[in-house]
Amino acid sequence: MKIGYTTQASLLLAAGLAFSGDAAAQSYMPAGVQANVPEATVLAGGWTVCSTNTFATVGVPMATILAGCSEENIMYACRPVGDPNFTLVAAAPRADVFFDTGNPGTNPGGYNTPHDANGVGWYYNDSYSYGFAPQGEPLSRSSCDVNGSQGNLRMCVHTNAGALHPAGGYRCGTTTLNGNGGWEHVILQATPTVNLTVPGSNSPRLIADELIIPPNRTLTNAGNLDIETTIEYAFSPGEVRYARLHCPGVQFAPGTTVAFGGDPSNLIGAVNTTADGAIYFSITAGAT
Repeated sequence: MKIGYTTQASLLLAAGLAFSGDAAAQSYMPAGVQANVPEATVLAGGWTVCSTNTFATVGVPMATILAGCSEENIMYACRPVGDPNFTLVAAAPRADVFFDTGNPGTNPGGYNTPHDANGVGWYYNDSYSYGFAPQGEPLSRSSCDVNGSQGNLRMCVHTNAGALHPAGGYRCGTTTLNGNGGWEHVILQATPTVNLTVPGSNSPRLIADELIIPPNRTLTNAGNLDIETTIEYAFSPGEVRYARLHCPGVQFAPGTTVAFGGDPSNLIGAVNTTADGAIYFSITAGAT
Protein backbone atom coordinates (compact mmCIF):
# COMPACT_ATOMS: atom_id res chain seq x y z
CA MET A 1 0.00 0.00 0.00
CA LYS A 2 1.22 3.49 -0.79
CA ILE A 3 -0.01 6.53 1.10
CA GLY A 4 0.06 9.95 -0.56
CA TYR A 5 -0.41 13.31 1.12
CA THR A 6 -1.39 16.52 -0.62
CA THR A 7 -0.83 19.66 1.43
CA GLN A 8 0.65 23.12 1.40
CA ALA A 9 3.90 23.83 3.18
CA SER A 10 6.41 26.65 3.43
CA LEU A 11 9.12 24.88 5.42
CA LEU A 12 9.90 21.19 5.71
CA LEU A 13 12.36 20.27 8.44
CA ALA A 14 11.70 16.57 8.72
CA ALA A 15 8.91 14.12 8.12
CA GLY A 16 8.03 10.71 9.39
CA LEU A 17 5.13 8.28 9.26
CA ALA A 18 4.33 6.22 12.34
CA PHE A 19 1.70 3.59 13.03
CA SER A 20 -0.05 3.40 16.37
CA GLY A 21 -3.02 1.73 18.04
CA ASP A 22 -2.80 -0.06 21.37
CA ALA A 23 -3.99 -3.66 21.44
CA ALA A 24 -4.56 -3.29 25.17
CA ALA A 25 -6.59 -0.11 24.63
CA GLN A 26 -8.43 -1.18 21.49
CA SER A 27 -8.00 -4.54 19.85
CA TYR A 28 -11.49 -4.83 18.34
CA MET A 29 -12.52 -2.64 15.43
CA PRO A 30 -15.30 -4.12 13.28
CA ALA A 31 -15.25 -3.35 9.56
CA GLY A 32 -18.71 -2.72 8.13
CA VAL A 33 -21.93 -3.49 9.99
CA GLN A 34 -21.66 -6.61 12.17
CA ALA A 35 -24.56 -8.64 13.59
CA ASN A 36 -24.93 -10.68 16.78
CA VAL A 37 -21.69 -9.56 18.42
CA PRO A 38 -21.11 -10.54 22.09
CA GLU A 39 -20.89 -7.53 24.37
CA ALA A 40 -17.96 -9.28 26.06
CA THR A 41 -16.02 -9.21 22.78
CA VAL A 42 -16.59 -5.48 22.40
CA LEU A 43 -15.67 -4.59 25.98
CA ALA A 44 -12.62 -6.86 25.99
CA GLY A 45 -11.59 -5.17 22.75
CA GLY A 46 -11.09 -1.84 24.49
CA TRP A 47 -14.53 -0.19 24.19
CA THR A 48 -16.46 1.49 27.00
CA VAL A 49 -20.11 2.52 27.06
CA CYS A 50 -20.61 6.29 26.96
CA SER A 51 -24.37 6.46 26.33
CA THR A 52 -27.26 4.02 26.83
CA ASN A 53 -30.93 4.77 26.25
CA THR A 54 -33.95 2.63 25.49
CA PHE A 55 -36.04 3.18 22.41
CA ALA A 56 -38.61 4.76 24.74
CA THR A 57 -36.21 7.39 26.12
CA VAL A 58 -37.05 10.97 25.16
CA GLY A 59 -35.56 14.42 25.59
CA VAL A 60 -31.89 13.61 26.28
CA PRO A 61 -29.88 16.44 24.62
CA MET A 62 -27.63 15.24 21.82
CA ALA A 63 -25.03 17.76 23.03
CA THR A 64 -24.88 15.87 26.32
CA ILE A 65 -24.46 12.55 24.53
CA LEU A 66 -21.71 13.90 22.25
CA ALA A 67 -19.88 15.51 25.18
CA GLY A 68 -19.80 12.18 26.97
CA CYS A 69 -18.69 10.30 23.84
CA SER A 70 -15.54 12.27 23.07
CA GLU A 71 -12.89 9.65 22.35
CA GLU A 72 -11.33 9.04 18.95
CA ASN A 73 -13.47 6.08 17.84
CA ILE A 74 -17.22 5.71 18.25
CA MET A 75 -19.44 2.62 17.97
CA TYR A 76 -23.23 2.44 17.63
CA ALA A 77 -24.96 -0.70 18.89
CA CYS A 78 -28.50 -1.88 19.62
CA ARG A 79 -30.12 -4.93 21.25
CA PRO A 80 -32.90 -6.13 23.56
CA VAL A 81 -32.22 -4.88 27.09
CA GLY A 82 -30.25 -7.54 29.00
CA ASP A 83 -29.18 -9.51 25.93
CA PRO A 84 -25.50 -10.54 26.18
CA ASN A 85 -25.11 -9.93 22.44
CA PHE A 86 -25.48 -6.73 20.48
CA THR A 87 -27.92 -7.23 17.61
CA LEU A 88 -25.88 -4.80 15.47
CA VAL A 89 -22.63 -2.90 15.86
CA ALA A 90 -20.76 -0.49 13.61
CA ALA A 91 -17.77 1.74 14.36
CA ALA A 92 -15.58 4.42 12.80
CA PRO A 93 -13.59 7.50 13.81
CA ARG A 94 -15.70 10.01 15.74
CA ALA A 95 -15.53 12.68 13.03
CA ASP A 96 -17.11 10.22 10.58
CA VAL A 97 -19.79 8.85 12.90
CA PHE A 98 -21.01 12.30 13.95
CA PHE A 99 -20.63 13.89 10.52
CA ASP A 100 -23.74 16.08 10.12
CA THR A 101 -25.61 15.00 6.99
CA GLY A 102 -28.43 17.46 7.68
CA ASN A 103 -32.17 17.24 7.29
CA PRO A 104 -34.69 18.34 4.64
CA GLY A 105 -34.50 21.93 5.91
CA THR A 106 -30.72 22.28 6.18
CA ASN A 107 -29.61 19.98 3.36
CA PRO A 108 -32.61 19.30 1.11
CA GLY A 109 -30.53 17.82 -1.69
CA GLY A 110 -28.25 15.65 0.37
CA TYR A 111 -29.74 14.55 3.67
CA ASN A 112 -30.22 11.06 2.22
CA THR A 113 -26.56 10.86 1.20
CA PRO A 114 -24.61 8.91 3.85
CA HIS A 115 -21.11 9.74 5.00
CA ASP A 116 -19.03 6.63 4.27
CA ALA A 117 -16.35 5.36 6.65
CA ASN A 118 -15.05 1.89 7.57
CA GLY A 119 -17.54 0.07 5.34
CA VAL A 120 -20.54 1.88 6.83
CA GLY A 121 -22.85 4.62 5.55
CA TRP A 122 -23.30 7.02 8.49
CA TYR A 123 -25.79 9.83 8.98
CA TYR A 124 -26.31 12.24 11.84
CA ASN A 125 -28.41 15.30 12.59
CA ASP A 126 -29.51 16.36 16.05
CA SER A 127 -32.92 17.45 14.78
CA TYR A 128 -33.79 14.57 12.45
CA SER A 129 -32.08 11.21 13.09
CA TYR A 130 -28.81 9.34 13.40
CA GLY A 131 -27.75 5.82 12.49
CA PHE A 132 -26.12 3.67 9.85
CA ALA A 133 -26.58 1.33 6.92
CA PRO A 134 -24.09 -0.84 5.02
CA GLN A 135 -21.83 1.31 2.86
CA GLY A 136 -23.24 1.68 -0.65
CA GLU A 137 -26.84 1.11 0.43
CA PRO A 138 -29.38 3.93 -0.18
CA LEU A 139 -31.11 5.79 2.65
CA SER A 140 -34.78 6.72 2.96
CA ARG A 141 -34.83 9.07 5.96
CA SER A 142 -38.27 10.19 7.11
CA SER A 143 -37.06 11.20 9.66
CA CYS A 144 -35.47 7.82 10.40
CA ASP A 145 -34.26 5.56 7.62
CA VAL A 146 -37.11 3.27 6.54
CA ASN A 147 -35.31 1.67 3.60
CA GLY A 148 -35.73 -2.11 3.53
CA SER A 149 -32.68 -3.08 1.46
CA GLN A 150 -30.41 -5.06 3.83
CA GLY A 151 -32.80 -3.87 6.52
CA ASN A 152 -31.37 -6.35 9.01
CA LEU A 153 -28.13 -4.31 8.99
CA ARG A 154 -29.63 -0.87 9.62
CA MET A 155 -30.01 1.10 12.83
CA CYS A 156 -31.74 4.45 13.34
CA VAL A 157 -32.69 6.71 16.25
CA HIS A 158 -35.08 9.68 15.95
CA THR A 159 -33.92 13.13 17.09
CA ASN A 160 -35.75 16.44 17.27
CA ALA A 161 -34.79 19.96 18.36
CA GLY A 162 -31.36 18.82 19.48
CA ALA A 163 -32.51 15.87 21.59
CA LEU A 164 -33.79 12.31 21.40
CA HIS A 165 -37.20 12.53 19.72
CA PRO A 166 -40.34 12.59 21.89
CA ALA A 167 -41.63 9.59 19.93
CA GLY A 168 -38.58 7.49 20.80
CA GLY A 169 -37.28 4.82 18.44
CA TYR A 170 -36.96 3.87 15.60
CA ARG A 171 -35.23 0.66 14.41
CA CYS A 172 -32.66 -2.00 15.25
CA GLY A 173 -32.35 -4.09 12.12
CA THR A 174 -35.82 -4.98 10.86
CA THR A 175 -37.39 -4.50 14.30
CA THR A 176 -39.22 -1.16 14.65
CA LEU A 177 -39.14 0.14 18.20
CA ASN A 178 -40.91 3.46 18.68
CA GLY A 179 -41.58 3.82 22.38
CA ASN A 180 -40.26 0.32 23.16
CA GLY A 181 -38.45 0.28 26.51
CA GLY A 182 -37.42 -3.34 26.05
CA TRP A 183 -34.73 -2.47 23.47
CA GLU A 184 -31.80 -0.10 23.80
CA HIS A 185 -29.44 1.86 21.60
CA VAL A 186 -25.90 2.13 22.92
CA ILE A 187 -22.93 4.30 22.03
CA LEU A 188 -19.43 3.12 22.94
CA GLN A 189 -16.06 4.81 22.58
CA ALA A 190 -12.37 3.87 22.39
CA THR A 191 -9.09 5.65 21.91
CA PRO A 192 -6.23 3.70 20.34
CA THR A 193 -2.78 4.58 21.60
CA VAL A 194 0.46 2.74 20.84
CA ASN A 195 0.40 -0.70 19.23
CA LEU A 196 3.28 -1.06 16.79
CA THR A 197 5.95 0.10 19.18
CA VAL A 198 9.70 0.17 19.48
CA PRO A 199 10.51 -2.80 21.77
CA GLY A 200 10.80 -1.75 25.39
CA SER A 201 9.18 1.64 24.86
CA ASN A 202 5.85 3.32 24.28
CA SER A 203 7.08 5.16 21.19
CA PRO A 204 5.33 4.56 17.85
CA ARG A 205 7.46 2.60 15.42
CA LEU A 206 8.69 4.80 12.57
CA ILE A 207 8.09 2.83 9.40
CA ALA A 208 8.84 5.40 6.72
CA ASP A 209 10.74 8.65 6.27
CA GLU A 210 10.25 11.31 3.64
CA LEU A 211 13.38 11.11 1.50
CA ILE A 212 12.83 13.61 -1.32
CA ILE A 213 13.88 16.79 0.46
CA PRO A 214 16.28 19.44 -0.87
CA PRO A 215 19.70 19.25 0.77
CA ASN A 216 19.10 22.38 2.81
CA ARG A 217 15.76 20.90 3.99
CA THR A 218 13.99 24.11 3.05
CA LEU A 219 11.10 24.01 0.61
CA THR A 220 9.48 27.09 -0.87
CA ASN A 221 5.73 26.77 -1.18
CA ALA A 222 4.79 26.62 -4.85
CA GLY A 223 1.34 25.15 -4.38
CA ASN A 224 0.70 21.57 -3.35
CA LEU A 225 3.34 19.28 -1.94
CA ASP A 226 2.79 15.60 -2.72
CA ILE A 227 4.47 13.10 -0.41
CA GLU A 228 4.26 9.42 -1.33
CA THR A 229 5.46 6.69 1.00
CA THR A 230 5.29 2.92 0.71
CA ILE A 231 4.10 1.27 3.92
CA GLU A 232 6.21 -1.81 4.57
CA TYR A 233 3.71 -3.53 6.81
CA ALA A 234 1.55 -6.58 6.04
CA PHE A 235 -2.08 -5.93 6.97
CA SER A 236 -4.50 -8.74 7.77
CA PRO A 237 -7.96 -8.46 6.12
CA GLY A 238 -10.11 -6.08 8.15
CA GLU A 239 -7.20 -4.94 10.34
CA VAL A 240 -7.27 -1.31 11.49
CA ARG A 241 -4.14 0.73 12.15
CA TYR A 242 -3.61 4.41 12.81
CA ALA A 243 -1.12 6.49 10.89
CA ARG A 244 0.37 9.80 11.96
CA LEU A 245 2.47 12.01 9.68
CA HIS A 246 4.49 14.57 11.59
CA CYS A 247 6.37 17.35 9.82
CA PRO A 248 7.81 19.79 12.39
CA GLY A 249 7.70 23.27 10.95
CA VAL A 250 4.89 22.48 8.53
CA GLN A 251 1.35 23.69 8.97
CA PHE A 252 -1.18 21.54 7.11
CA ALA A 253 -3.70 23.69 5.28
CA PRO A 254 -7.48 23.22 5.56
CA GLY A 255 -8.59 20.68 3.00
CA THR A 256 -5.49 18.49 3.34
CA THR A 257 -6.27 15.11 1.82
CA VAL A 258 -4.95 11.56 2.12
CA ALA A 259 -5.04 9.14 -0.79
CA PHE A 260 -3.66 5.65 -1.21
CA GLY A 261 -2.70 3.19 -3.91
CA GLY A 262 -3.76 -0.42 -3.70
CA ASP A 263 -6.89 -2.51 -3.54
CA PRO A 264 -10.03 -0.29 -3.51
CA SER A 265 -11.43 -2.26 -0.58
CA ASN A 266 -8.86 -0.55 1.66
CA LEU A 267 -10.35 2.41 3.52
CA ILE A 268 -8.87 5.67 4.80
CA GLY A 269 -10.65 7.35 7.73
CA ALA A 270 -11.23 11.03 8.33
CA VAL A 271 -8.09 13.19 8.35
CA ASN A 272 -7.45 15.00 11.63
CA THR A 273 -4.77 17.54 12.47
CA THR A 274 -2.82 18.54 15.56
CA ALA A 275 -1.51 21.93 16.58
CA ASP A 276 2.12 20.79 16.38
CA GLY A 277 2.03 20.05 12.66
CA ALA A 278 0.75 16.48 12.30
CA ILE A 279 -2.09 14.71 10.57
CA TYR A 280 -3.51 11.37 11.65
CA PHE A 281 -6.08 8.97 10.25
CA SER A 282 -7.16 5.34 10.34
CA ILE A 283 -6.36 2.71 7.73
CA THR A 284 -8.70 -0.27 7.42
CA ALA A 285 -7.40 -3.13 5.31
CA GLY A 286 -9.71 -4.66 2.78
CA ALA A 287 -9.73 -8.16 1.37
CA THR A 288 -6.13 -8.05 0.08
